[in-house]
Amino acid sequence: MKEKRGSGKSIEAEPLQVPSKPGIDLPKEVSPAKVNQPKPKKTAASKAPIAKKSALRKKPVAKPTFEQIQLRAYFIAERRRSLGISSDETADWIQAERELLNELGNR
Repeated sequence: MKEKRGSGKSIEAEPLQVPSKPGIDLPKEVSPAKVNQPKPKKTAASKAPIAKKSALRKKPVAKPTFEQIQLRAYFIAERRRSLGISSDETADWIQAERELLNELGNR
């Protein structure tokens, strides 16, 4: 294979010799023309129709932090006590989680 460089001289390019290692199957000769060739581009016909990734992925759900739930549960309990309504801490915690999840889900 002959290549012309900027000086106008033609240079003979020899195939590259690749040393072989036991257990690895490599071609013995690699021509420079093959090394520098770009990969063929895929056409629209060769691609299979794919659903949009955004449609397949679920949106990440924002979760409230422990401190946010704790603070909300505290204020729920304070409001409940001031109104004289009986309940327990677990119910206040669950209500706080639900309220925060609804608020974060609407954003």
